Amino acid sequence: MTQRDEPGGGAEAGHDPGPRPSAQCVPPLGRAWWGRAATTTGPTNDPTSRRRRAHRVLRPLAPGAARLALVGASLAAVAAACVVPTPPPATSTTSSSSSSSSSSTSSSSTSSSSSSTSSTTTSSTTTPPSGGVHDAGWLGQNLSQLADWSSELPFVDVVKTGRPWTSNRTGAGWGQGGPLAVDADGWITRLDPGQWGELVLLNVQGHHPAGRYTLLWDGSGTLQLADGRAAVVVAQQPGRMEVDVQPGVPAVNLRETATDPANPIRNIRFLLPGTEATYRTQPFNPVFLDRLRPFSSLRFLWWARTSSMSSPGGMADWSQRVRPTYAFQSSGGVALEYMVDLANVLGVDPWFTLPHDATDETVRQYATLVRDRLDPRLRAHVEYSNETWNGGYPQAQWVMDHGTALGLGNSPFQAGQLYTGLRSAQVFRIWEDVFGGHSRFVRVLSAQAGNAWTGRQVVAGAGPGNADVLAVAPYVQCVRDLLVQGTTGADQVKAMTEDQIIDRCFAELRSTTRDQISQNLQVATANGLQLMAYEGGQHLIGLGAQVGDTALTAKLTSTNRNPRMEALYLEYYATWRQLGGGRFMNFADVWLPNQNGSWGALEWQDQDPATAPKYRALVQVAAS
Repeated sequence: MTQRDEPGGGAEAGHDPGPRPSAQCVPPLGRAWWGRAATTTGPTNDPTSRRRRAHRVLRPLAPGAARLALVGASLAAVAAACVVPTPPPATSTTSSSSSSSSSSTSSSSTSSSSSSTSSTTTSSTTTPPSGGVHDAGWLGQNLSQLADWSSELPFVDVVKTGRPWTSNRTGAGWGQGGPLAVDADGWITRLDPGQWGELVLLNVQGHHPAGRYTLLWDGSGTLQLADGRAAVVVAQQPGRMEVDVQPGVPAVNLRETATDPANPIRNIRFLLPGTEATYRTQPFNPVFLDRLRPFSSLRFLWWARTSSMSSPGGMADWSQRVRPTYAFQSSGGVALEYMVDLANVLGVDPWFTLPHDATDETVRQYATLVRDRLDPRLRAHVEYSNETWNGGYPQAQWVMDHGTALGLGNSPFQAGQLYTGLRSAQVFRIWEDVFGGHSRFVRVLSAQAGNAWTGRQVVAGAGPGNADVLAVAPYVQCVRDLLVQGTTGADQVKAMTEDQIIDRCFAELRSTTRDQISQNLQVATANGLQLMAYEGGQHLIGLGAQVGDTALTAKLTSTNRNPRMEALYLEYYATWRQLGGGRFMNFADVWLPNQNGSWGALEWQDQDPATAPKYRALVQVAAS
């Protein structure tokens, strides 16, 4: 996500965003609805229906025709500067007993690797029904990281996105309760005298659905709400409570103060209002689904914690991966079953980023689960790791070490990029063996947008005929050339108006960003590959010590909220398409703005789209 300068052929940023000559036009690689021709059934899958869904999301705005005219205007402006030949046709892609209504959230893998499964039936043991396959759209979304503080609320059971147990003890400070005894799914099995466990739920600064929640659990013990003002118990019986969660409260804390070791409390579910009757078969938050319906693909980088420096459970070793039975999907990554199920429900193509240290057996089991669980009308995208060129992530050192050990390249960095291609090809071959070919998935190589040299190394490492796509992240960074100057540059940015910053974004888009797209397209074309974007969007973020500069963060955040961001995004995506770019995965869907960036198209799951200029633009582009 964060673009960094790296050796071996240029820098990602730090450029002069002033006017420059237009890049030479590069013919597109064929119809840019990359992938197979869509297989659709029913009226919900045709382009007109998708536009209706997009318009429904934007209903608070002006009439759809007026909004879509902005997209056409942007396309026309780009087309006037760069006439592209008509592309050829696509060639392919309190104490209780067990609750009578309770059910653990579990799912058995369909792979050959066996896994223990709870005896109770859950929302994931059967793949949810497909929501209908999208027509061959090109605009997708990266999903956000799951955590108790994340503003993305994907599940109706908010325990899944809660913070794992904090151990407390009478007379001790917060978190000083000593080790908690928990089972493999994260449930407390016993408590010492004076000890209790506490869950932090809905920690989203009041941006949660208010109303009557249902608390369900199995086993015997005592559960209580930590703050009777934030959440009020209105009805209670063994294994079940009805709780009124008040609007605007910062969080809801749930305490387990006693449990029976012979029948411990487990399978705790805290369900959004109105979902008790459907949560087993419809585990996803309807608002979360609705905000994603305009898009044709989802990238699961952050759900998988692919770039995490500490991902307990992870998926490097298949036997240690996070399973759907695990209580807290916010800890160590989301179970692969949920990723596939979400793609099935929305009828969109999933984009998977496999761990850099995944064993061959893990890759095989991963592919087997996807093969058996993914709707066969959908096509997965398979990418090895994420940004192996980015020294801020552990995988960068990993690939350099492994490439150097194999004697690849003339420097550690080059060795790492060649190894990235080599290991990618190995991963693809395992998937081809599992699937019996690659007609159901797209083989993605990724490289650094601002350094086309990296793409050439990765492609060379993979070898001819072993990939389908070269993917980059052509972010518009706007003021990075100033921020790299340190305090002086940061002071200049803080003194700017929002319009001045956005003017720089437009200037960079029309020069450097356009050049980068063209350069990477040339690499892709020369090697028979399609060009896609694994990430992209604005990249307004402080560098180094500037991350703690609250005034700078405030200026960059307010700029992201400026209505002109809508026009910037419309021109940005129009430029990408006119230059010949294919599928583009915007970064990201819902993300709370902070010192680490304003990545979200939406800031909150419940944000009114009319107040979100980036999201408005994305919906228009997806529908155009």
